[in-house]
Amino acid sequence: MKYVICVPDGCADLPVPELDGRTPMEVARTPVLDALASRGEVGRAAVIPEGMPPGSDVGNMAIMGFDPSKYHTGRAPIEVAAMGRTLRPDQTAFRCNLVVVRDGVMVDYAGANPTNEEAEAVIAALQSEVATSFEGVEFLAGVGFRNAMIAPQS
Repeated sequence: MKYVICVPDGCADLPVPELDGRTPMEVARTPVLDALASRGEVGRAAVIPEGMPPGSDVGNMAIMGFDPSKYHTGRAPIEVAAMGRTLRPDQTAFRCNLVVVRDGVMVDYAGANPTNEEAEAVIAALQSEVATSFEGVEFLAGVGFRNAMIAPQS
């Protein structure tokens, strides 16, 4: 028997006044999801180990059968691997999100949603102007505001 696990990660939302207090998911037309749900089994699972952050990286790792409390080292190493890079034992990966800061306050955690091209330009500038001052530091362009940095362990 073959299985498909559909994890609607990130589709939860808050009610929107313009949608009469409903969420985008409540008003969305979802014929494919509806068809899958009618033919399969729908359920919920609590997969986040106690004391761990309830993020998609931890949840998806657990769903795939890996114990996050044993294997999870953070989101950055997973994303760097998804970028096709392999970390050496003497390297550490960091998320490098582009954000908007005004008057010392972060006002947008998603960096005003830059396109991949805009983000690549910022990451290239960081590589050129910052990374060259620190041996072994490398900035990697990801998708939109989600990027990464690899640095040597000290």
